[in-house]
Amino acid sequence: MNEAALEGFTITGGEASDERFHGGGIQVEWGSPTIRHNIIIHNQAPIGGGVYMWNGAPSVTNNVVAWNSDDGVVCSACPGEVRYNRSTRTAIRGARRSGRW
Repeated sequence: MNEAALEGFTITGGEASDERFHGGGIQVEWGSPTIRHNIIIHNQAPIGGGVYMWNGAPSVTNNVVAWNSDDGVVCSACPGEVRYNRSTRTAIRGARRSGRW
């Protein structure tokens, strides 16, 4: 059971500038944390400017995701939950889903 949670924070100014790194604000690999009620804004990365998740089942709900580079939230090979997030000037996408949501 994974009980890690990130709640009530502002994540801003993060940068993953090297092509090998993803997730300027938050990067999750092989984990299933709960990320809720945060403001994820003005972060940069080649992939997943705000949040990048890979091979886990994270829950990303009720966040404000705004003004991040690339796509704001990317969920690649993860069956996690990404919903009820408000995005502005940023996209939210998942490799296992069709299109953007």
